[in-house]
Amino acid sequence: MKTYSAKIVDGVVVNKVVGLLDGFIPCPKSVGIGWSYDGVSFAPPPAPEPEPEPDIATARDLAYFVNGLNRMFAEKEAELGEESLVEGFIYDADGMARLMNSLQLMGVPIKVTVPDETPDEGA
Repeated sequence: MKTYSAKIVDGVVVNKVVGLLDGFIPCPKSVGIGWSYDGVSFAPPPAPEPEPEPDIATARDLAYFVNGLNRMFAEKEAELGEESLVEGFIYDADGMARLMNSLQLMGVPIKVTVPDETPDEGA
């Protein structure tokens, strides 16, 4: 039957070996690096805190964002008399895919869902 021993530093297992070594403490097979030792018994480390859920942009959020961009560029177009910069980019599937890819590259987490309804222009 194999025996195991652990090297303890400041009450924490920093190494585990098969066999008995000087400066190591006998331990059960289940003990691992990071476990605590209080001089009597071993205990596993606490479970890690779960990662917080990121804010996720949905397709509906993107639709509102795009409508806002289109309104902003339409106002600028009327003011400057220039062609809209986003027309054609937003209204086709390839344009939406490029927008979503750009947002993801900027670190904006995106979850694609199909909205129940199209946002109102006046919203």
